[in-house]
Amino acid sequence: MTATLGGYALIVEDSNLGEDDIADTLIVDVWKNGAFQHDLLTHRKGKSWTMRCVENNVAWADSSARKLQVDMTSGELALIVDEGVLHQVNEDVYLLAVTVTYEGVVRVFDLALVLKED
Repeated sequence: MTATLGGYALIVEDSNLGEDDIADTLIVDVWKNGAFQHDLLTHRKGKSWTMRCVENNVAWADSSARKLQVDMTSGELALIVDEGVLHQVNEDVYLLAVTVTYEGVVRVFDLALVLKED
């Protein structure tokens, strides 16, 4: 899997990419066959992703995690994920969170992303 966010190449740990579709559902009364009936209306509200990324022995000044923390408030970022024929993502997203932890010289950072709606 190759992944970039905002132009930064990411190493996604064990292909750890989560993708959620979010929908709104509304129950309405409609007239059908001479009587009122409940009808369920569903429409797509959005999409979100989570990613667990790693950096091994990378200086903080050169860290994608640090650069993404700085870029978080600059607006949308381009998310590109290529898993060959299995899965493709090419969307503009907002970065909601960057959570950084350390395991020795390995920096692990979790990203929370949401689709930029037009």
